[in-house]
Amino acid sequence: MSPWTPSQGPRDVSPISTAAESQVIDHWLLNLPASASNDPFISEWTSQPDNHGTINILWTSLFTVFLCSWTMLCLNLPAKTDGKLSIFTRKLRWMAYAIGGPEFVLGAAAGQYESAHRGVQGFKKLNHPDWTMRHAFFADMGGVILHPRNGTPFPVNNKHLIWLVENGYMAAPIINEREI
Repeated sequence: MSPWTPSQGPRDVSPISTAAESQVIDHWLLNLPASASNDPFISEWTSQPDNHGTINILWTSLFTVFLCSWTMLCLNLPAKTDGKLSIFTRKLRWMAYAIGGPEFVLGAAAGQYESAHRGVQGFKKLNHPDWTMRHAFFADMGGVILHPRNGTPFPVNNKHLIWLVENGYMAAPIINEREI
């Protein structure tokens, strides 16, 4: 069989017709030995046992959705009073939101991004250009704790920090990006 050239017109895209073509495809595209089966659709394919079916597809799909929705979550830092069960149930709740309505999680992420961006812009206006998006996300996640003289420590976000620095109640926090 001679090689096809564009001048010959449209090429027939029917399944492979000869054993030689099948072996070439098996060897070069599928990286199979040249002695593989001559059937182009079952070259060195190992079939599953008879008891695999729809339920296996469903379980693997659900497991994949579970893993993806679990690992994509970057929740706020837990409070010191939060126990393992509280942290676990919070993550499960957000995972359910991600599976049931991914647009809710996308909306929350967009809001957090906008808040972090406003924080960076606010610190730039206060002549602190070293405040980056990483700093801003860290502050909004509860990573910056304010320790008042006569009170209980509590987390502050970018909006609070900008107000405190702008009104002279505190100096801008100096946080190394590596510490975050």
